[in-house]
Amino acid sequence: MQRIEHRASEDNRRASWDLRTKDGLEIAHGMYFYAVEAPGIGVKTGKFAVIK
Repeated sequence: MQRIEHRASEDNRRASWDLRTKDGLEIAHGMYFYAVEAPGIGVKTGKFAVIK
């Protein structure tokens, strides 16, 4: 599990991930799940696939 901290502003509401592990290695292909927590919105979850 990896956590990405992001402080959103009116101009910048995006966060990015370079698809690398905490050790700097490329992630494996497969299905990944995510959870996004935002004030006033709550937690939203989803999934995405990495195909190499």
